[in-house]
Amino acid sequence: MEECAAHEKEEIYFLDGSGFTHNLKLGYGWIEKGQEKFFKTNTSREKINVNGAYNPLTQEVICIEHEENVNQQSNMKLIDKILEKDFKGTEKHKLYLVMDNARYNHGKLFQAHLEKWKREKRMEIEVLYLPPYSPNLNLIERLWKYAKKKILGVYYDELWKFKSAVKNFFENTVKDKAYKMELKQFIGTAFQVISS
Repeated sequence: MEECAAHEKEEIYFLDGSGFTHNLKLGYGWIEKGQEKFFKTNTSREKINVNGAYNPLTQEVICIEHEENVNQQSNMKLIDKILEKDFKGTEKHKLYLVMDNARYNHGKLFQAHLEKWKREKRMEIEVLYLPPYSPNLNLIERLWKYAKKKILGVYYDELWKFKSAVKNFFENTVKDKAYKMELKQFIGTAFQVISS
């Protein structure tokens, strides 16, 4: 019972960033043999960068859109959003962050930001770094795959429509109960340990 109570005071998030290019990317299609099918595409190389966090226990998705690629500053904004959402007015006292070994995840600014939150919130923040070259262990990679399957399978003739679709997906669609269930199935949490 005490162990359950301890887990209720903890949260875990898998963090990483991804870019969404403004272009159609079909996963599959049914075309009658001997027929040709043309799809509209964009010549634009415009991209929307998203830095996100995924909680596999609650299917909670927290994302921020930003101009540049993921960096220390975007990580800091993402952490602020996580703490504002999940730790405001609660008795939760520990946050686990699972991330890759990218340089910005070890940066001095980012580490100092985490230390500041530890002091101010009187909480523990433990960063768990994944082994090199193991994106399959970062569950948020599966979220990006799921999101791209849903978003990039539609043609958007204008960049603003595409941006709106990306924003709507992360702010609303993934919060829908049916999508949460689908996401849970798609991502899963089962890992197999292989010993050498």
